[in-house]
Amino acid sequence: MSKEMRVIPHKHCVVCGRATPESQEFCSSKCKEEYAKRERRYKTTTRISYLLFIVLLLFFVIIYLR
Repeated sequence: MSKEMRVIPHKHCVVCGRATPESQEFCSSKCKEEYAKRERRYKTTTRISYLLFIVLLLFFVIIYLR
């Protein structure tokens, strides 16, 4: 009594995990906007981290050379 189950080829939404057609990355415009917001936040955080690292590095170099 085993029934053969076929799974339709699909992908999952990057944000919420819902099944989507293979050609789409997001299930809705809301998820697409949320993803864009996360990407902007990640880029901003990364830039700030690099900037702080450079400032600290310069600070220590200046102190060492004094």
